[in-house]
Amino acid sequence: MRKHAYLIMAHSNFQQLKFLLSLLDDKRNDIFLLIDKKVEVSDKLLGALKSACDKSNLIFVERTKVNWGGYSLIKAELLLLKAAVKTDHSYSYYHLISGSDLPLFSQDYIHEFFEQNPNKIFLSLVDNEIKNNNNIAERVRYKHYFNELYGKTRGSFTGKVVNKLDRGFVRVQKLLNKDVLKKFKIKDVGYASE
Repeated sequence: MRKHAYLIMAHSNFQQLKFLLSLLDDKRNDIFLLIDKKVEVSDKLLGALKSACDKSNLIFVERTKVNWGGYSLIKAELLLLKAAVKTDHSYSYYHLISGSDLPLFSQDYIHEFFEQNPNKIFLSLVDNEIKNNNNIAERVRYKHYFNELYGKTRGSFTGKVVNKLDRGFVRVQKLLNKDVLKKFKIKDVGYASE
């Protein structure tokens, strides 16, 4: 039996997370869960999450503080992947999802689909119109030195100041022609979900 590894990052809405775990609960799945360290989590909550899984192995991964748009998001993904790779299983697929996601199909359907599509990788990219409307190339063309700080302070007065500082640093990079895409000869940038 080829197993799947579900890698989940969660930070809120733990009732939905518990429901998600129950939907993924299947002997063919191992579930790796990283809960943002910025969130207080009680033993009672961890027990409730664990109780959602009868058939799957639920592995709690080392917690870290995660800020949207910052390197800490990548660090969290790597912690999940390392935890999954360290196991004795060779997973046929790794599914990276958030604690707010829910599967649209049953586990039987999902496993059958992947059995019929072996060794394929499934990533979704948005079309160029959406990518261009969201200025994705501009968002990665220049270094953003305050991503971690902005993620912590977004919506506050400090966040507004950090955002203005960031925009100022981007302007300086434009003036100095410090373009990351040109530097690394990247011709096109895709845009997808996590």
